[in-house]
Amino acid sequence: MTKKAIIEITVEDENGKEYSCQLSKPSIGTIEKCLGLIAPTIGAPKYISAGQIVLLECWVSGDEEIKKDEALSASASMEAVKFIQLKKTKSKML
Repeated sequence: MTKKAIIEITVEDENGKEYSCQLSKPSIGTIEKCLGLIAPTIGAPKYISAGQIVLLECWVSGDEEIKKDEALSASASMEAVKFIQLKKTKSKML
């Protein structure tokens, strides 16, 4: 099954050059991996690590420099982690 790109992230380096990548919608497996890093029961959130999971697992196409360069990767990861969102839910005792 071919992944369909639904997200584009653009990162600008210190020289003003832009790099972009296209990502697919995160799967339930990707979301589950990221939630433990975004909202850990112990310790501080690891947003960049969670975003890197999104980048690697949802990557469809783009400039490979984003994966290879730490500064570009960190910036793209911080943007990618924003796509790990849960819908509002409610529950009540019956």
